[in-house]
Amino acid sequence: MATLKPAQLDRLLATPARLPPLVLICGPESGLVAELGAAIAKAASAGGDDPFSLVRLDGADLVSDPARLSDEARTIALFGGRRTIWVRDAGTRAIEAAVTPLLDDPPVDAVVIIEAGDLKKGGLRKKVEDHPTAAAIVCYADAGADLDRLIDDEARAAGLAVDADARAALHLVLGADRRLSRAEVQKLCLYAHGRGRIAVEDVAAVVGD
Repeated sequence: MATLKPAQLDRLLATPARLPPLVLICGPESGLVAELGAAIAKAASAGGDDPFSLVRLDGADLVSDPARLSDEARTIALFGGRRTIWVRDAGTRAIEAAVTPLLDDPPVDAVVIIEAGDLKKGGLRKKVEDHPTAAAIVCYADAGADLDRLIDDEARAAGLAVDADARAALHLVLGADRRLSRAEVQKLCLYAHGRGRIAVEDVAAVVGD
């Protein structure tokens, strides 16, 4: 398929039926890796938590039993439909033996999501990036437009506008970890609730460095 930018994922999430059979999420920004993994798993499973259609695995499971990933991906869901296999905390473990069979013969009725660490450009990452139907998403620290998008999404949901100097101040202290950045902006929105806008004084009062 290709290497997707995190922002491009929205189109796929809006139409989960178009999700590729295997999605590898990797990169140095572990918070964004985890956030995107959760978003894809939610879309693929229609927000459900049925253990027969949404299977959670740990990266260590793939190392100790490489065949398990393929077995889970090829198991027919008890109530029909597409199964979602969500592998978390794979890090930089040697999981290529578990993933390669799915690249050689992609599952038809499953979406496999793998949250990995900062993988090198070769090996498994290259195999997924070069595959015609799989997709890789490489996550880096938020900056510029990506950080503005996070700020605007949270502020809009809270019914708030963001002053230009407040936005500039947020750019100085956020971005290293998506989960922490989102938590800080949510805390800031709660602090400014009812005032209609976020001012630079609010950022100084609430957001940690």
